[in-house]
Amino acid sequence: VEHHSRVTLVYANGKTASAKSGGDEDDLSWPKSDAQIAAKFSGFSEPLIGAARTRRALAALEALDTMGDVAALPPLLVVA
Repeated sequence: VEHHSRVTLVYANGKTASAKSGGDEDDLSWPKSDAQIAAKFSGFSEPLIGAARTRRALAALEALDTMGDVAALPPLLVVA
């Protein structure tokens, strides 16, 4: 299943503009490697929480299924 979106703008003067996205390698249905997921997470989180906390958060997320208490995770993600 590919995910596609189409947006059409109708301007006050009656003109329209349309655009479509989806179905490419960034599509939700395409498999992602761990490295791709980590890179995307880092790209969004590093500017907000810094590189060190991003690394700690990634390590915690990677160990989520074996983590005894997930309460340690939310503080790593708080934007100050």
